[in-house]
Amino acid sequence: MAKTKNIKAGKAAQLKIQQMAFMIMAVFIFFILAGIFFVSVSVQGMKRDVTRLEREKAIATVANLVDTAEFTCGKSLCLDADKLIVLSSGMKDVFEGLWPVAGIKVRKLHPLISMQNIEDVECTRLTYPECNVFDVYKNDEVKTAGAVSSFVALCRKENKEGFVYDKCELGQINIAYRAVE
Repeated sequence: MAKTKNIKAGKAAQLKIQQMAFMIMAVFIFFILAGIFFVSVSVQGMKRDVTRLEREKAIATVANLVDTAEFTCGKSLCLDADKLIVLSSGMKDVFEGLWPVAGIKVRKLHPLISMQNIEDVECTRLTYPECNVFDVYKNDEVKTAGAVSSFVALCRKENKEGFVYDKCELGQINIAYRAVE
């Protein structure tokens, strides 16, 4: 009888040890899952912050870029279309690391090229000035997350009856910022 009590007590102790081991394993797995959840939420927050910082950098770049010597026509918020045509036709590789953005595009908004033809006509040396989109810079190696834009005066030199003057039109500069992967 005493032997059966010892056997029953031994089996009960073994069962308690197994229960304790399973509980420790369950708590350990719970903490691992909680840690993975915390890390994934933190990474998502960091990606959101980096995207926000890239957007803010693009906004600051718009403000600074419009007044650089490569773009300006000498007045505030004024882009020189003649300079843009040179930049957009073959100079993209020269400025590869200069601008911390994914792309720069300038669009002529008014006057439209023609009322029947509202499609985009990319500006090249052949289509200029009868065009409306200057694709100044595009980094194909990075994925874009969005773009910021600003309205600018888009001016070029015109010659009429021997007089040279600035012909200005309404334009929009769009700067695409990098996506966070």
